[in-house]
Amino acid sequence: MPVYKFGDMVIDPQKYPWGYAPFASLWSAEFNGTLWLQAESIITQYPFSIEAWVKPSESGDFGICTISDPNSSTSYYKIRTAGSAAGMTARTGSTLLRLPGTSNILHAWNHVRGVFQADNDRELFVNSVSEATDETSINFDANASKVGIGTIRVASPTWFYKGRMCDVKIWAGNTLAAHWPMDEGEGNILYDVSGNNNNATAQAESITWVEDRP
Repeated sequence: MPVYKFGDMVIDPQKYPWGYAPFASLWSAEFNGTLWLQAESIITQYPFSIEAWVKPSESGDFGICTISDPNSSTSYYKIRTAGSAAGMTARTGSTLLRLPGTSNILHAWNHVRGVFQADNDRELFVNSVSEATDETSINFDANASKVGIGTIRVASPTWFYKGRMCDVKIWAGNTLAAHWPMDEGEGNILYDVSGNNNNATAQAESITWVEDRP
């Protein structure tokens, strides 16, 4: 089995079989069920993917990260919790697809990635293992111009995530569109290190920082 390195840190391939780990910071953000953050999205079409490290504290249908139309409560593309598992959702107008995973992710760090490859091609990965696929045709809404972290949508935000989170990334195909390590340890801004300077700002609540990462 190969050995991976992150800077000077050797990564255990059994714990991180996909070959990387989050930043070697102590900090992550604690979401209390009312906190969420907002940023601009540069995603304009398929394909794209959304990923994050999460440690949910409560079972339910809570938003992890969404690309959303800020003026419509029926247009969003997100990864989420689905009961005690992970999940992903695509919705444009009345066409809605919820795709639940299978693994229990509660109270432990897990890596969740939703790949929105095309209007009829979606796949959910948990710790690099495919847990669900779907081919329902759902067009991408070009008005989905905002990112919400910790909510299912930006318009009328609700179903707020509960638990810890870090290292959120959005990819436009194979290009990194946004990356919030969530390792600041203080303040209410998540700094985007992708080069696009698309920082996310806390809404309604201040961020609680905790010394806990994968």
